[in-house]
Amino acid sequence: MAKTVFILGAGASKAAGAPLMPDFLEVAENLFLTKRVEEAKDCFEAVMRAQAELSSVNAKSQLQIRNVEDVFSAFEMANTLKKLGDYTPEDIENLVKAMKTVIVNTIEKTVAFPMSSPGDISAPSEYAGFVELLSSLREETNPKSDVAVITFNYDMALDYAFYKAGIEPFYGFEDNTTSQAIPLLKLHGSVNWGECSQCGEIFPTYVKDYANPFGVIGFTRDDKTGSARFHFGCSLATQKHKKDGALALPEPVVIPPTWNKSDHYKGIAKVWIQAARELSSAENIFIIGYSLPDSDSFFRYLYALGTMGKKILKRLWVFNPDESVKEKFRRMLGPGALQSFDYPLPADKSKFYQSQILLRQLLVERMDLKDAIESALKASTPQSWYVRTI
Repeated sequence: MAKTVFILGAGASKAAGAPLMPDFLEVAENLFLTKRVEEAKDCFEAVMRAQAELSSVNAKSQLQIRNVEDVFSAFEMANTLKKLGDYTPEDIENLVKAMKTVIVNTIEKTVAFPMSSPGDISAPSEYAGFVELLSSLREETNPKSDVAVITFNYDMALDYAFYKAGIEPFYGFEDNTTSQAIPLLKLHGSVNWGECSQCGEIFPTYVKDYANPFGVIGFTRDDKTGSARFHFGCSLATQKHKKDGALALPEPVVIPPTWNKSDHYKGIAKVWIQAARELSSAENIFIIGYSLPDSDSFFRYLYALGTMGKKILKRLWVFNPDESVKEKFRRMLGPGALQSFDYPLPADKSKFYQSQILLRQLLVERMDLKDAIESALKASTPQSWYVRTI
């Protein structure tokens, strides 16, 4: 089990191009209006129509219809209740599938992978630096520190960074894995997780699974930025379940952050169990870019039950550019954890790369906390520190 656990939210993928949750549907709508998602336009139209239908809800209740987490949760609940205005149960079921397609296409049209040539596609710089930090914690510290990553993000930026660094992710499904694998536990699913069309079992695919015999992974080039766009989720239906050889269903396994995940429990319970185990053994928990939304009661229970144990928590640090998030975490934590709790960087200096600088200087270089904070505050770009560390 890991001594150091990182918990990543949408803010960690922002620099890679992924939209934050409150902006997600606006970005999706812009992709639709600019005809960049023609292959999935019917799904985008269906989601936007249903989103407009939800606007009538606000006459009698409060619902954030511009927030993808709230809208996705509403669609899932409507599917359970078989009720959404004049929609038939079949329409609602198809709407949930459409929402997953919108999520996948929006992510894969926005997350950018730097490309110097077609044969040289890098991971987004902040994730490349993060994987470098994970490797340093495992190999350069004394004593060495086992690490694990728990993430709420659906995208593949970190998965690809693992791939480029030659590190195998352990998604929590696998019965057998190498000792060198790093737990990468995606609590809300991922665009590369499929459901077997024959047996219904959920299984992860890996970046290497998408490579051709020459080791090349298909991509499209963004003419404006020169960066690459991968289509892991959009090509999920080409991937086979290794147990029975059946293809995956076209919609990936992505689930909303509502407390009621019972419909999905059997499929990804292994992932949540592994996440709880990692939390129970953690001496350090670093939460980056996760805002603890009110809709995610699930995480509150996972944290409360997962951190039960004899391990003394040395650090529970939060890095987030939203100052109000600090109070959310304070309200969630018990007296013991509050003694370990800190918001070590000013909110406006709590970017993903700045958190990495601080943690590298403190945990790997053994720098004094005050000096480590000063070093993080001086950094102006993620590239400036990442180039220095590799």
